Amino acid sequence: MIVGLPVFVDSFLYNCMAVLYGSKVVALVPKLNLANTGVHYERRWFHSESEFLNKTIRFAGEEVPFGHFIFQSQNWNFGVEICEDSWSVQKPASFYSLQGIDVLFSPGASHFAMNKQKIRRQIFTESSRNQCNLQVFTNLVGNESGRIIFEGGAIFASVGNLVKEGPRLSFSPFQVTSYSFDPMEIRAAKARSFRDPKPKGKAA
Repeated sequence: MIVGLPVFVDSFLYNCMAVLYGSKVVALVPKLNLANTGVHYERRWFHSESEFLNKTIRFAGEEVPFGHFIFQSQNWNFGVEICEDSWSVQKPASFYSLQGIDVLFSPGASHFAMNKQKIRRQIFTESSRNQCNLQVFTNLVGNESGRIIFEGGAIFASVGNLVKEGPRLSFSPFQVTSYSFDPMEIRAAKARSFRDPKPKGKAA
């Protein structure tokens, strides 16, 4: 499970995702790129680093890894980037993909705007094609003081294809969208992509 929360580290407040396994906090992943345009003013509250972190902090009475990591499950591995990170040129996933991740989780709070879902589809579909992985975008549902609407609309994009999309503009407090995948298909696509495209033979 992956949940969002603010975390104080060395007197700085970070916008983080906690990666949980059972009742254990496996790691805390801070956001690198803060949204600070339009209706978003994250820099009023949060601090961000200019490079990847890898340290251990004291959290909830335990020593917990804090930074940017590749997580290994039983049959596949994954990385996490947060909202604006997926829209930035400096995507954490660009590094993760070089390390061979199978899945990228991108939880976000992306507000509603006309035709914005089309842009989201394009971002995650093209990123999944370039990085040869499955990208999972989840979005906030609800509104902020009746002014900003968050419409949901989860996106599953696999190796350049939009394979599943969740409902949007629902009045329910949450939505569940699921998708089953075979990590070996993703790894096969990655192997094909990284194969030398040059034909073998003598140069003229």
